[in-house]
Amino acid sequence: RRGVITMARPLTSVALFAVCFFLFSGFVESRAQQQPASPPPGCSRERSRHARAVLDEFFHPVVLVNRFSLPPTCPFATEKDMYLTHEQHKQVVRRTQFKSTYSDKVFKSEFHVDKHMDNRHLDKIQPNADVCLAKYCDVLRCDGYRRFKRGDGNSAGGSLVESTIAIHNRHDCDEETLIGVRHKCEDIVRACFPASGGEAFEHDENGENGISSVGIQSGSQAEHKTTEEKATRLRTYFLKHHCAFLTCANVENLFPQMASHRPVDKSGGRKICLAIVCTALVAYYAAAAARWRPERPAPDLRRLRKKVNG
Repeated sequence: RRGVITMARPLTSVALFAVCFFLFSGFVESRAQQQPASPPPGCSRERSRHARAVLDEFFHPVVLVNRFSLPPTCPFATEKDMYLTHEQHKQVVRRTQFKSTYSDKVFKSEFHVDKHMDNRHLDKIQPNADVCLAKYCDVLRCDGYRRFKRGDGNSAGGSLVESTIAIHNRHDCDEETLIGVRHKCEDIVRACFPASGGEAFEHDENGENGISSVGIQSGSQAEHKTTEEKATRLRTYFLKHHCAFLTCANVENLFPQMASHRPVDKSGGRKICLAIVCTALVAYYAAAAARWRPERPAPDLRRLRKKVNG
């Protein structure tokens, strides 16, 4: 019996060790699956914000007013934006303090809330959101956009410092580098607005179907266009008004001329006109009600005479 017990103890220990090993391995594997992925290397959140600002001002409004749905091949589609969901869950609490709406924690700067997003909430990024917008700052001209915004959108009325920087950048411009950037821009535009047969509207720039008004056409006009026509118009518009300006001679004029093609929101003007008309009608009827007095019936002379004679 002692020999049997002595042999059983090592077997029991080995069995217990094997069970513990498999349980620990499963625990480690499950923990590894629960851990969020590491932040993508080289993707700057700040530069992505600059690129997103360019798209929000000059790209998405034009696409929206033309009622065009961007294909999955377009890197500028909002669902492809890696950090968009994090930006939508940030709030400015004070001038320099930011709040994460995921955890309701307040941080002393945007840098710290970005680090919090990297450390705690990378799992909130959708798998298909795999585009780092910062990598497209060469095409979107993020630095030029910041100079444009500091000058209040007026290249002619900018400060002397801004004008000096623009001249310096023009002298330091590398045309060969911009050729590569221009080709990259053209590839992106064609991916976002692919040709599905025919270039019927490609070269008609001044007629009814020209591209000069693609950014300011009304929604009713855009609704009657086919998807192919919309893609052709938008492709031609961005090739002409963005990619073609990526040269040393014209790159500093990119955003001023893009600003001149901003979509016009006619619904806002209609709402203002309607509000003015309603206010005028209310004022008119209020004045009429104030002047109106009920008329008193004329006295009956026969009854007055009877009272006097009686």
